[in-house]
Amino acid sequence: MSKMKKATFCLTMLGLAVTWWGTPAAHAHATEFTARQGDIVGDLRAPAEGVSAGDETAFSLLVMRVPPTDPNNKGALPFLFGAGLPCKAASCRITMPAMAGMPQIAPTLTPSKTAGVYNFTATFPHGGQYRFDIAATPADGGKPITLQYNVAVGDALDPNSAPYRLVVSAKPAHPRAGQTVTMTLSVVNSQTNKQVTDFDTVHEKKMHFILVRDDLGDFSHEHPVLQSDGMFMHTTTFPTSGTWLLYADMAPHNAGAQVASTSIDVSGPAPTTFMLIAPPPPVSKGAPLATVRDTEIQASLSAPILAARQDASLFVTLTDLQGNPIPDIEPWLGAPAHMVLISQRNHAFVHSHPADWAGDDKAHGRLRFVLRLPETGLYRGWLQFQRAGIVHTIPFTVSVAPHPI
Repeated sequence: MSKMKKATFCLTMLGLAVTWWGTPAAHAHATEFTARQGDIVGDLRAPAEGVSAGDETAFSLLVMRVPPTDPNNKGALPFLFGAGLPCKAASCRITMPAMAGMPQIAPTLTPSKTAGVYNFTATFPHGGQYRFDIAATPADGGKPITLQYNVAVGDALDPNSAPYRLVVSAKPAHPRAGQTVTMTLSVVNSQTNKQVTDFDTVHEKKMHFILVRDDLGDFSHEHPVLQSDGMFMHTTTFPTSGTWLLYADMAPHNAGAQVASTSIDVSGPAPTTFMLIAPPPPVSKGAPLATVRDTEIQASLSAPILAARQDASLFVTLTDLQGNPIPDIEPWLGAPAHMVLISQRNHAFVHSHPADWAGDDKAHGRLRFVLRLPETGLYRGWLQFQRAGIVHTIPFTVSVAPHPI
């Protein structure tokens, strides 16, 4: 179960001086952020232990009107003596600029009993740099306020702790390979233990359902249908027996992208053994990490560095089998292409889409995926895109290095 991290402060009414409660503990990233617009200062506080993916994190925001800067004391911090500013409307939007396709997080800002103080919570799907955009309207009729903060979020401290759980009921209860099975899927908030019933549409669907055999030898990307009771229904046929990993990639309303997972055992004849093999190292600096193909298209993958727990760019160049660039892939599920990667060790899940695809990149059939891979080791990946009405799925394997010290 994910845990709650809290940020707290107290407001000393004598002189309206602001004092944050306690001394921040040691942490890898900043936890106090200040933004200013004219005579308005917004002070954002994260928990002293920092912000990590997977944990529901409580933030506090103090909006103040401050006196002009003293020209004789330019080093002073005037907002320490500012008055809390009540606002009749306040909102927050959280995005990840490096991954523009991710749905935004839109927490509810709740005013506290102290004027100008607002509290909210957010759960981040993975580590990286996030942008908080605050908009507020002062109750005294002042001009609208817009404040922006850049907040670094660390990777999950407990990879096995997820903010949402996936509960699956199957009919028949014991599926068999080659036979149709109908699954009822429900998403449960790990913090409240309540079922989630309201979902945002992301890449044209309420849920992207990824089914992968646990040896990573078989893969499917499907789309359950949301029912009126907030559950999803899905009918499928597992092609082989084995333990299948089920990943529900969805966005509870205003909570941003989240992944809930479970597994299901499928009976039947044993599948052909699949072994994940490390690709050979690049023959030279800048050479492809891997080159893979299907019957029509070749994909070459390259990256300056592919290391765990940091943002990385993975470039994919598409050509036909004669080496000619392919510039004419079609939008599919709201993106030029999709990429899913799952780690061999702990089955960590990553789903990415290309950054802007235009100009020279499009002319040369080149796609850039921004990834954040949570652990080292081998990953099995699947690149999906559509051309001439046909969806191509091309598997590949990459090796991820340790995070540089």
